[in-house]
Amino acid sequence: VLDAATSRPLTRFEMVRGFQWEKHAGRTFWMDRGETLSHPNGQFNWTAEEESGRRNFYRFRAPGYRSREVSVLIEAEKELPEMVVALEKGSAFSGRVTDAQGKPVEGAEVRAFNLDQPLSLGQYDRQFAG
Repeated sequence: VLDAATSRPLTRFEMVRGFQWEKHAGRTFWMDRGETLSHPNGQFNWTAEEESGRRNFYRFRAPGYRSREVSVLIEAEKELPEMVVALEKGSAFSGRVTDAQGKPVEGAEVRAFNLDQPLSLGQYDRQFAG
C-alpha cells in the first residue's frame, strides 16, 4: 500500500473484506471492522475466500487518505495476483454543531459524502426532501 503522490509505502493501514450477494447484484457489503496491518514496506498478504470464478472485494484505509476499493477475480489453478494499492491524500474538516441559539449539540453525528457518486439515504430521504 503506497502513497499515490510519492510512491512511499504506508506502514500502517486497514484492509476490510467485502462481499456481494447474487440478489443484490453490483452492491458490495463491507464488514464493520477490518484488519489493521503494519509493515515497513506497506506489504500485506491475502487469501482468496471465494471459489474460482468469484470476486474478492477489499477496501483499504489509512489515516489521512481516501479509502480505495479493489476487487480481484479468482481463477482456478492460478496464483493470486500481486497488487499495488495507491491511496490518495484525503481532506479533513472540523467544526461545531450548534442549535438555533448557537449552543453546542451533544451527541451530534456528522457524515461526509462524495457528491461525485450517487447517494441514497434510504429511509432518510423523506426527512431531507423539500
